[in-house]
Amino acid sequence: MTGIYEYTSTHRSIEAAVFKEKHAFFEAPYSINHAKIIQSELTSEKAYSFVVTSRAGLQLSIYTKGWFGWKMSAVSILYPSAKNPSSPPVFSETSVDSSLVFGLYRSTEPIRIHVNGQPAHTIPYQQLRPDVSEDLYMWYYERQPDMLEIKDKVHLTARDVNGSIVDRLDL
Repeated sequence: MTGIYEYTSTHRSIEAAVFKEKHAFFEAPYSINHAKIIQSELTSEKAYSFVVTSRAGLQLSIYTKGWFGWKMSAVSILYPSAKNPSSPPVFSETSVDSSLVFGLYRSTEPIRIHVNGQPAHTIPYQQLRPDVSEDLYMWYYERQPDMLEIKDKVHLTARDVNGSIVDRLDL
């Protein structure tokens, strides 16, 4: 019985799992037009996808590879703060998942994010929602296994193009 359940609840590829999965966390009706799929740099049995929900929230879904294929194992959602003239701190929308630190920020140009001194990946929000003209960026960093085991603090720094620190946060 376990094998039958596992077989029917998985997808053969990570793309199929992202685009054909029944996303219980999406507001109905939903459809996924754009997703950023990221294969884990640490293990071939984990992948991440970033999708924008119909209410403009950024959903991070974590997928794990089972016996027969890929299935969703966790979901987190961030909602961008309302646009205002006094720009919010870079780390005002930040989340820590078990293996990923990620967030959203507003800026007219990309900001360099570092997690414990290591550079994070930055992606323009428009790659997921081409209809959004706002200056939103998302960033993510996959935590190393030793950081998870010892429950090491996460130190975030954001630097502008001149190298000046514009925000800091310790989680």
